[in-house]
Amino acid sequence: MALNGWALQDGEMRITGGKARGVPLQVGKVDSLRPATDRMRESVFSSISERVIGAHVLDLFAGTGAYGLEALSRGAESVTFVEKDRRAIEVLKRNAAGVEKSLNAGKVSMDMAATDVLKWRTSEVFDLVFVDPPYAEIQRMAALLFNLADRV
Repeated sequence: MALNGWALQDGEMRITGGKARGVPLQVGKVDSLRPATDRMRESVFSSISERVIGAHVLDLFAGTGAYGLEALSRGAESVTFVEKDRRAIEVLKRNAAGVEKSLNAGKVSMDMAATDVLKWRTSEVFDLVFVDPPYAEIQRMAALLFNLADRV
């Protein structure tokens, strides 16, 4: 399948909307990554579309960066990614470079924090926060994540 000049293989992910629509997203060979599907992100972003433009976005448990990069493509002003797995961070950096190149907007405001979400601290204020922890961790982290939400 080809989208906006990008050739996609079956099962590959892509940016689903905005200026970088069609840009492929790598998943890499990181066992802990289970990125949000294109269809899932399309649904989420169609629900919040007006809130994305100009937003400062936080992508916790960033993995491939799919949510944050989708937000940038759809008009977010900045994204901060928090991810602790260094292999996932390498995949995220490659994906971010592809989206940044496609946006052709000079400097895109992206920050990456290579740390555990529960240890990360900031004084920044965010308009949108995407939280997508590994399935095996959801029950254990639920209360901790709600406490973290009170601080951001």
